[in-house]
Amino acid sequence: MRKRKLLAIGLAAICVLSACGNGEDGTWERTDAREKNGTREGTDAREGSSGYVYVPETIDVPLDSENSFLDAVKAMDEYLYYKAEVTTASGMSETQISRIPLQDELDFNAGELVFRSGQPYVDYTVDQAQDLYVCTGSFGGDLILSKLSEDGENIYQLTLTGEPYPTSRIANGSIIATDGSGTIYVLSQQSLLQIGPEGTLTGKFSLETDSSYGISGYLLEDSAGHVYYWDSSLTLESKLSEISGTGSLQLKEISAVSSLDNPFFYHGRDGLLLLSGGCLYQYQTGSDTVEKILSLEDCDIYESSVKMAMPLPDGDFLIYANEGSGYDPYHNELLRLARTAAARTPKRQRISS
Repeated sequence: MRKRKLLAIGLAAICVLSACGNGEDGTWERTDAREKNGTREGTDAREGSSGYVYVPETIDVPLDSENSFLDAVKAMDEYLYYKAEVTTASGMSETQISRIPLQDELDFNAGELVFRSGQPYVDYTVDQAQDLYVCTGSFGGDLILSKLSEDGENIYQLTLTGEPYPTSRIANGSIIATDGSGTIYVLSQQSLLQIGPEGTLTGKFSLETDSSYGISGYLLEDSAGHVYYWDSSLTLESKLSEISGTGSLQLKEISAVSSLDNPFFYHGRDGLLLLSGGCLYQYQTGSDTVEKILSLEDCDIYESSVKMAMPLPDGDFLIYANEGSGYDPYHNELLRLARTAAARTPKRQRISS
């Protein structure tokens, strides 16, 4: 087997479905879970909740760990999109957005380049038709929004005059989101902008900030067509709001998440994902409630190490985390939490109490 530079290989653990907290005896250790004659080895006697567990499988990622942004992946029905900074043959730095087929085995060696830019700031999203929207900018310069088809055809390019890139935004937060049907939302330094399917500005909402440097929030989306703004200001009260309306934009605060302690939000499918208190939750838009999905501790994953969580179309999850490395900022691993029928859970190793 040829050697490749990988982002952390070797985690195998199991996470109990919809169970938050420690093991029943608090002393069990993790071992690898392996299939043998239809049964799993290396397990203890704890029963999986509802007959299912989540099995984290480490994904080989042959990318430069310093320059790859696996906390900015997007999972659509057919492709997994990701971006990375690379150095070209001429010695210039550029950001590249690529995609791989979304299937049981995620093969990053099969990456297909779909966009490249030499701008210092690049963010993107993808709609249900696999159209790609990319927002680029430079410090103090105007935002530029580009739309490309699934085949790479340039559909439109819009310069948002007088709207600079929000360099003060929260790290890992997105400044662009889509309702899935061609309407795009973009955060500039001071405003929330709405761009219609034809590439014209259809709405603008001035955002209250606690800093002369601009906003400190970010945008979120789910595949059901909902777009959200998370206001994470330091001096103002943090809150999550759903964006609605055309032209005259409305921000409706979502109170269902207010009971969670210091939540982190991630893009979802039927609803946003939330990480709080060591558990992963999903916001249910229809019932305006929050449902617990799984416990990271049962997965043998420290909550503080998680940089990204994302649902996949088949019900699995992707976790991007800094694990097993003494918290080396450039030593990360990408895990697929596979929903698996099992009667027993394996022992933990990293978290022993």
